[in-house]
Amino acid sequence: MQIQGSSSVAGMSVQGMDIETTLLAVQSQRASLLENQLRGQLETVTAKNDAISQANEQLTAKRIELAALEASNAGGEASPSDLKLLMQQLESVSNFSGGDDKWIGLGQGWGQDGGAASNELLTRIKDLGLSNLVEPKDIDANGTMDATGATIKDWMTQIKAIQDRSANIATLKVDMENLKTGIDSLSNAQQMDMLRLQSLSNKRNEAFDVMTNFMKKMQDNRSGIIGNMR
Repeated sequence: MQIQGSSSVAGMSVQGMDIETTLLAVQSQRASLLENQLRGQLETVTAKNDAISQANEQLTAKRIELAALEASNAGGEASPSDLKLLMQQLESVSNFSGGDDKWIGLGQGWGQDGGAASNELLTRIKDLGLSNLVEPKDIDANGTMDATGATIKDWMTQIKAIQDRSANIATLKVDMENLKTGIDSLSNAQQMDMLRLQSLSNKRNEAFDVMTNFMKKMQDNRSGIIGNMR
């Protein structure tokens, strides 16, 4: 039996084909299309696997970087507002300094050069674990703690380093949370992609099984016809 009506099916020319050949061609094309879809889906799954792997590598690197920063950030437990206030007070003191080697009361410019204020500021300096170029002392024996101009500048440099590290730590933590969110999103999408991949694989296998069985049936029929003609 030959196809006399439509000359094409899904872009294939079937004019002059018998029904069995046409059905086989259609089934073959379906299997080929499913194979291409399966290949494309596999590429999608592979790309997501690669993206998840890269994100996990970035997350691991940031964890290592964060641990190193936190370990080196002595004084980082102080709040940003406390560090900012201390920096402003030291700037006020520094403005009264007559030079790096000159001694200046630690209450100058903000605490009316009082003994209590100077001792309170020095206590906060010690609590941060800052080092001293020159050990502070009551240089003029008036009950006010003093430090050299160079020491005050060095404290400010150390506090700035703490602020920078603390800012980097905060940024790293945000980056890590964003990476975790991205990994979760990719993992959820990957699960859906894997389900689609399995579905396409089943359909592809089914299409090839149908085509194989159909070809076997055609061959058996033709063998039977030839056998009957002998």
